[in-house]
Amino acid sequence: MSNRVSGNSPANESLVSYFEGLGIIPPPRTGGCLSLKHYLEHGYPGLHGQDKSERVAIIRSLQKQLVGKKVRIPFTQQVGRVSYITALSPQHMQEAMSVRKPGEQTPACLRFMIVGEDGKSLGLKIRSVFELDE
Repeated sequence: MSNRVSGNSPANESLVSYFEGLGIIPPPRTGGCLSLKHYLEHGYPGLHGQDKSERVAIIRSLQKQLVGKKVRIPFTQQVGRVSYITALSPQHMQEAMSVRKPGEQTPACLRFMIVGEDGKSLGLKIRSVFELDE
């Protein structure tokens, strides 16, 4: 039997306390927490937020602007609300960077969970695919 915690398990008290200490609303699941924590602690090469304090300020600002707000995904016309913010895992970020074409902009590392009006997940989205609908 393994003591390993699943990325899909609820966020534990230690992770919740870490984010609360930074004034950040934690993602509800361990995997989302660990990815966001890695982004805050280490950042990603070539992306905004030169140090931890800048990255914390970015997340706090985005949470204030977007969490709980009604948004629309123009491509699908789906409407929902931003539930939480997370980041790409280090592994997914490495994959995204490795397939980048020369001259292409660095891919966005932050992901926004959108929940539909029916309470069902519309998935994790990058910021450029939704707009405020209020």
